[in-house]
Amino acid sequence: IDHTKVDVVIVDEAHRLPIGRPYLTVALDVATKMVAGFLMTLDPPGSLSAGLCVAHAVMRKEHWLAKRDIVAEWPVYGKMSKIHVDNAKEFHGNMLNRACEQHGIILEHRPKGQPNYGPHIERAFRTFMGECQSLPGTTFSNVQAKMNYDSEGRACMTLAELELWFTVFVAYCYHHRAHKGINEVPPIKLYHQFVHGTAERPGIGLPAPIEDEENFRLDFTPYVERTIQRHGVVIDNIHYYAPILRRWVESEDRATGKGRKFLFARDPRDISVVYFLDPETRCYSPVPYLNNTRPAISLWELRATLQRLKQDPVSHVDEEMIFQGIRRMREIEAEAVEKTRLAKQQRATEKRKRRMAERRNGWAGVHAAAMPAPQPPALPTASDDDIQPFSDIQLG
Repeated sequence: IDHTKVDVVIVDEAHRLPIGRPYLTVALDVATKMVAGFLMTLDPPGSLSAGLCVAHAVMRKEHWLAKRDIVAEWPVYGKMSKIHVDNAKEFHGNMLNRACEQHGIILEHRPKGQPNYGPHIERAFRTFMGECQSLPGTTFSNVQAKMNYDSEGRACMTLAELELWFTVFVAYCYHHRAHKGINEVPPIKLYHQFVHGTAERPGIGLPAPIEDEENFRLDFTPYVERTIQRHGVVIDNIHYYAPILRRWVESEDRATGKGRKFLFARDPRDISVVYFLDPETRCYSPVPYLNNTRPAISLWELRATLQRLKQDPVSHVDEEMIFQGIRRMREIEAEAVEKTRLAKQQRATEKRKRRMAERRNGWAGVHAAAMPAPQPPALPTASDDDIQPFSDIQLG
């Protein structure tokens, strides 16, 4: 598993304005070069990216492909026995270590200072980025290749559209192309040989599917540990409550005699709901805001608001102030987006007017050179000496 920044600028869903380059996290099967799973997000690489990529690699993908109207085979699923990663911070976190240990997965880190231990994923990234350079809005691989190409001006794909494009590329193209690293055999063909066997070699058989994919995904989601009080649980100054917490209120840890801490998983992209891990059933239950009128927010919005409130000596940090700050930040963001959209529209209008004016002036010159203006016919000139009297006039 590893991450890379995609060589394509994407646009937002609402106004189709450029918002930056996303990150791609890929899990690659070393033996067959099959892509086991991936994640594409605007968030920098972290434990969430690694966890969601593992969850995608483990899940069966038939329903996931059907939702995207992709009629192709992607047979990789099931729990892996080992994950090979580098020494990035996100691969040393408590969440990934706890989840791998819980599911019997070996987490192996490559030796420090020896990049030759990760050539498979690096080679795959070069292939993926080479394909991305054909898309509008590409940044190319270097400045020399980019030249004067306007990546942001040409950008037109949203994150969802780029993710769909990459899924189609992997399912239809990458898995079915001959691969140099495996003797010019397509990855999907080699996968079937290893799983189902050949005339010379028996296969290892299909892996066992995960019984509860949602629970597995939440195991690989960042978590916090908190005590449970009568009003529920407080995480980063926000109150959460659900009836399932009632029986664990003010529980004590028998070993220390202090309040017992319970595990709550949360997706940083939406912290309006956290997931309580029942210590007896080992199942997760959703626990929403205590005040269900609050809007859904991300962990990054929350941290930005908390930082802003701490810098203001007058403001005090509580749940009401947090959501007031988030509401104001969203209003500022919406105003900025609208102003940017109007400014871009105005520039496009002025550019179009200039282009039309130049076109009119250019055609006027062409017509003037090709068709000279008609001259009025010359009138005969006469002098007084040329006037002759009429001699044949008859008077009646």
